[in-house]
Amino acid sequence: MIIEDSIYSFVDVMPSEQGTNRPDDFLLYTSVVSEGVGEALPTLRDYKSSTRRERKQVCQRFCTALDEDRMWIQFRTIACRVSDARLNGRKVIAQLLGLAEETITDDGFIVIDGNKIRGLRAMIFANYAVALAMLSIQLAELQKVYECKKAKFILDLLPGDHLSGNHRPALKLLEFISASSPFLRWCWEESIKRYNARGMGVTYADSSDRFRFDVSDWVAQAAHACVNQSTYRRNVKREGERRRKEVAGIIFAIRRQHERKGVDASKLIVHLPQLTSVE
Repeated sequence: MIIEDSIYSFVDVMPSEQGTNRPDDFLLYTSVVSEGVGEALPTLRDYKSSTRRERKQVCQRFCTALDEDRMWIQFRTIACRVSDARLNGRKVIAQLLGLAEETITDDGFIVIDGNKIRGLRAMIFANYAVALAMLSIQLAELQKVYECKKAKFILDLLPGDHLSGNHRPALKLLEFISASSPFLRWCWEESIKRYNARGMGVTYADSSDRFRFDVSDWVAQAAHACVNQSTYRRNVKREGERRRKEVAGIIFAIRRQHERKGVDASKLIVHLPQLTSVE
């Protein structure tokens, strides 16, 4: 989404920003920049609000609009196995606080920036910060391509935060980890240096941006259907495989569009492995 001199990438996390109890599933961090969606899909609603019949129709309209180039979507998904996300987050937090990794447990509490937080929540948020640092490379590149002065990640509301009253402890924690971890700060600085990027950051959407989150919601669901196939089938229950293929088709339509336009489609979904070091 490009407004005046700024480019905005909307980020959605599947299955949840809080992680999941299935350690073999992947947490998927999907960043979406889109153009022309309002004209191509004027009545689009978010995935969860849509009925089963509506979802089938939306997937068909999504794919047709992409195949006819009536809208343009660029996205990248960072896929990290839940078990690796915990380990990655533990490494980042341990380095940040000068703690031994084994002292950071799921149920224990640690203090970050003056706030007491449960270990598991801290680990998952820290891995989210790692994913954003990786995604910053694509956002910086797009900022250069579109010659924008600013580039922002727009996040869906994190657990515990509220737009009213500017109550944003989770977002502030994410920003603190990103700015204070030498490893993550280096990742952001490399993205900025590589593409001479400016004004990069992370924030929340206001109500006027809601439609664009509907777009990223569908793309994130499609990535979920491609990567966490058995979980997707289990969650939708009836005719799980047919419905999974319908939603996953959005990713393949985006890939076809990239290939027609000569855009590299080999890195739409990138695996984030267990980090060996954050030094």
